[in-house]
Amino acid sequence: MKSVILLSHGSKSAASQAEVAELARRIAREGGFAYVQHAYLGSAEPLFADAVRQLVSRGASEVIVVLHFLNAGNHVSEDVPLLLEEVRKNHPNVHFSATRPVGLHPVIPALCCDLIREVQAEKL
Repeated sequence: MKSVILLSHGSKSAASQAEVAELARRIAREGGFAYVQHAYLGSAEPLFADAVRQLVSRGASEVIVVLHFLNAGNHVSEDVPLLLEEVRKNHPNVHFSATRPVGLHPVIPALCCDLIREVQAEKL
């Protein structure tokens, strides 16, 4: 069973946490995945390891980690690979993979231009 973890940095802001949870719900709805769980590296719950345990307990055989980060900074290049190494050891029968950071996707420039147009339209 394919499952997804939307992995974010984490924030103490309730509004930020609600936005991440809503994005996870939208991914589940639009992607048709059995389970989509949001998780954080810190400052909020559930933490990544907790989300993994939850998905594995539901029978996940494959977990795709969506890196909800704009750039390939230290979290993406150092922290996430270590987390993946650990969960692979702890759950050898589950296949784990990770996307590139969201910010590196080719649609991001068009999205930024759309946001710019929205602000420009507000001035009119």
